Parts: sequence; structure tokens; C-alpha cells
Amino acid sequence: MKTVAERLRHAWQQSGKTQTEIAETCGVERPAVSQWMPEDPERATAPTNGNLVRFAFLTGFELRWLLTGQGPRRPGEPGSNSGPAAPTKEQLTQCFELLEKTLPAKKFNISARVRAELTMRMFDVLKPDGSIDASKVVEVIINPFMQRQETKKRSAHHERRRTKHS
Repeated sequence: MKTVAERLRHAWQQSGKTQTEIAETCGVERPAVSQWMPEDPERATAPTNGNLVRFAFLTGFELRWLLTGQGPRRPGEPGSNSGPAAPTKEQLTQCFELLEKTLPAKKFNISARVRAELTMRMFDVLKPDGSIDASKVVEVIINPFMQRQETKKRSAHHERRRTKHS
């Protein structure tokens, strides 16, 4: 399973929960849940960070695995020893809240893949005590994301100009 949408679909199917149950827990309509995990993962829409946490809790799957495909799928399963220890739910929640405040998904139209990438970068700004090093947030997360957005805008602008003059 290469995409977040595929892992969400797998977790949902394995959990025995209905999409209606997930929707009620997340406070969304049922069609929104099906859009997170369609048959064609390229057509998926990203759930909010809070809904990803709720989804993981409700289905019994590890949030890190849902986002990245790394580590144990469920709590208590042996995980890979090839990476850092899985972050705690408190750290994940703290990272998600900061990410959502800093780069609201709706404003920036952030895909599930980019959201997972940004979330994993959040762990680079955690101090050993689990608190967030706010000074690194701009350096590690916001600046690279905004540079990427600016590059996309310039590319789209140049493409429109090229098409217009053709």
C-alpha cells in the first residue's frame, strides 16, 4: 500500500466499522469519509489532521503507519527497528494542531501525500522532552512548503503565458 488513501481503506475494512460510524465520530457526512479512501487513490481527498487522529483511534490502527506505511500497523505489534521510535499520541496531536494552525489544509489545498510529508517533518521540530521547538517550525516546515507553493505558482504563470503566446 503506497498511498495514505490505500492505508485508510485497508484500516477501515479491517476495523469492521461502517463509514457512517467513522463519519459520526469525525463529525462529517458519510460521503466525505468515502472520499478519503476511494477505489482510485489518485482521486482521494485528505481528511483534516484531527480526523486522521480520530480515524486511527476508531479503527485501532497506528497513525504513523496510516500516514507513512512505516512502523507497526496496530498498537502492540512489533514495528520496524529501522527508524525512530513512534511518536506518542500527544506529540502527534500537538504536531497536527500546529500544522493546521500554520498551514490550514483548506486554504492551501494540501493533498493527503503532502499532509503526510509535512506531518513527518513536524517530528524534526520536536525537542527531546516532546515539546515543539517553535523556532524550527518556520525553517523546517513553513519555508520549504511556501517555496514549493511559490514555485508552483510561477510554473503555472509561465505555462499560461506560453500557452497564450502560442
